[in-house]
Amino acid sequence: MPSSLSVLTTCTCRTRIAHLKTDLAVLLVVVVVVVVVVAEGVVVIVVAVIEVVAVIVAVVVVVIVAAVVAV
Repeated sequence: MPSSLSVLTTCTCRTRIAHLKTDLAVLLVVVVVVVVVVAEGVVVIVVAVIEVVAVIVAVVVVVIVAAVVAV
């Protein structure tokens, strides 16, 4: 028959492992959420940069066409 100390130690160990699994699951969820949010932020920045570049290119094309037509 196991002593009460070994039973207590086994229960404590199992409880700690259960808490560790829960903590790891929560940490994984937090990491996934952070990665998704950062990825969305990067996508928004890239889209904004593309839009700015497109506007600059459009302005340059209009200026070039206006210069060619004026000549």
